Amino acid sequence: MLGLFAHAVAKPTALDRCIRSRYQQVLDSHQLSDNQITTQIRQSEFNKATNFCNGGTGRLNWSN
Repeated sequence: MLGLFAHAVAKPTALDRCIRSRYQQVLDSHQLSDNQITTQIRQSEFNKATNFCNGGTGRLNWSN
């Protein structure tokens, strides 16, 4: 039973999988690996991926 619980806790949610997939798509489209970008850019891309996966456009530009 403990093993089943541990597996359920460790399994990423659909949102987590969406964010990771979207982030990887961005890296692939620019032919980059995760270690080739700065921490600030990585955080920004994760924020945009989170926005996209929550039903947004994936853009964080609030001006018109």
